[in-house]
Amino acid sequence: MDEVRFYSQLYNKYKSQGLEIVALCFENQDLESSKKGIERFASQNDAKFTFLYAGSRGKATIDTVLYNLDGMIAFPTSIFIDRNGNIVKLHTGFSGPGTGKHYTTLVNETTAFVEKLLAEKAK
Repeated sequence: MDEVRFYSQLYNKYKSQGLEIVALCFENQDLESSKKGIERFASQNDAKFTFLYAGSRGKATIDTVLYNLDGMIAFPTSIFIDRNGNIVKLHTGFSGPGTGKHYTTLVNETTAFVEKLLAEKAK
C-alpha cells in the first residue's frame, strides 16, 4: 500500500508530462473473482493509474507473464521503461515511510530517476 500511495503521488504530479504507471495484479484464478478486490484496492489508495489483472498468484504465472525479466526476485518489483519502450531499470522491494531515511532516499532517488526519464526525448 505504501508503494501505491507513493506512485499515486508521482502519477498525479507527472502524468501531464507523460508518466504512465501500470500495476500488474496477480490475484485469483480469474478476472471476475479478482476485479472487485483490485478496484477496491485502487479506490482505497486513491490510485488513478491503470491496474491490470495479470493472472493468478504463483510463480508459474508470474514467470509466464514476466518471462523476459532478469533479476525479479520479489514483490513489489518496479519496472521502469523509457520513451522508446526499453526497460531501463528494475527495482525490487519498497522501503515504506516507517523506514525513515531509507524511505526518504527511495522517494528522492525514484523521483529524480522519473524526472530524468521524462526529460528524455524518444528516438
